[in-house]
Amino acid sequence: IKKLITKVIVFPVDAISVLKKFKNSIVNIADLVWCPHVQKLDELDQFNKPYIYLPYASDLPKKIIPYEKRSNALFFQGNAHGLRKSLVKSLANKSKVKIEVQGKGWGNNEKNNLKYQSISKSLNYFFKGSKRDIFKKIILETFTNKYFLKSVFNYPNRLLKEKVKIKNDNFNVLTQNNQKTLDEYKYTLGINFLFSNPNNFSYRLRDFEAPASGTCHFTQSDPNLEGIFLPNKSMLYYKDCTDLTDLIKYYLLSEDGQAKAIEIARNAREIAKKNTWNSRLEKIINFFEN
Repeated sequence: IKKLITKVIVFPVDAISVLKKFKNSIVNIADLVWCPHVQKLDELDQFNKPYIYLPYASDLPKKIIPYEKRSNALFFQGNAHGLRKSLVKSLANKSKVKIEVQGKGWGNNEKNNLKYQSISKSLNYFFKGSKRDIFKKIILETFTNKYFLKSVFNYPNRLLKEKVKIKNDNFNVLTQNNQKTLDEYKYTLGINFLFSNPNNFSYRLRDFEAPASGTCHFTQSDPNLEGIFLPNKSMLYYKDCTDLTDLIKYYLLSEDGQAKAIEIARNAREIAKKNTWNSRLEKIINFFEN
């Protein structure tokens, strides 16, 4: 690979929002721009550089726990920032499905209430320090991140939503002493809000890791994923909380849904075998060879 490739930009998970930063930085010394977001390909013409569209991928675990031996709970693995808490709490209140979460910021569910540290940490970053530092941080973010102001204005709405108590006894926060892996569950959840804005989202690496572990995976509708994991065949997509709640109830609580979930998980695993990091790197090598 080193003989063929000298410099490659690998766009990060939230690259859908930071194209301007790349334009004025490392893109200048790159030989190839690798973009994982199909909806951003038109914007890459501004770089005047060769570019290639490649979605994310995953490593494929050789050994996974058999599907029938897994937990029936819905599993979400990830930090509790943005609108994730609001979505999970709403889902817990609207369904009787058992939900387990793992990651920083979830705190505990003592007295059916979650800690709100994700919001306070986010606010502290911008509003701690000298007045000069605060001004610099806010001005810099405002001009470099078009979602920043939307995110700030959305904080009051988030605070109100996150103070809603969990009504059902179906929510469990996994502690550090009780860490779980994806293949211990039949069902996994992807939440891909971008900068706390329900109208902007970007798919995540977990949307490839979950299928590779053979789970029935629920995630937000995304053109990158839907071209790989076919809707209702190898992945389940939702547009909002109401849509997600209906899907969860059907696939986790009904016999027909549970039977279909097994097939979806199996199909997802087969497709994941063709979408590994090795397969992505082969395409990059072929690009340079050609």
